[in-house]
Amino acid sequence: MISMREIQDLVFIEYCGHGFIKKFSEHGEVGDIAELGLIGSEISEAMEVIRTGQGNLDEEVADVIIRALNFLSRKKIDAEGAILEKNRKNIQREPMHGKLV
Repeated sequence: MISMREIQDLVFIEYCGHGFIKKFSEHGEVGDIAELGLIGSEISEAMEVIRTGQGNLDEEVADVIIRALNFLSRKKIDAEGAILEKNRKNIQREPMHGKLV
């Protein structure tokens, strides 16, 4: 089984090879905001698949994860460690994080 770290490294190779690291890195904070916006656009595409029933939901959600992993790699953040730490904190929270739906 491939690890989260290996997946993060694998998708980052493609990201770098297609010029994304240069594009977002050279613009500093604006690049960070733009890249996070692309994660949001992938979420919108997944929502559109649900709304219309047209498209491939697993591909759209995979795009969300890939873009997030690449953002974290560019920022030199280990996704696996960050996810495990955040999950540890979430386990301690009350059901529905104290919010009514």
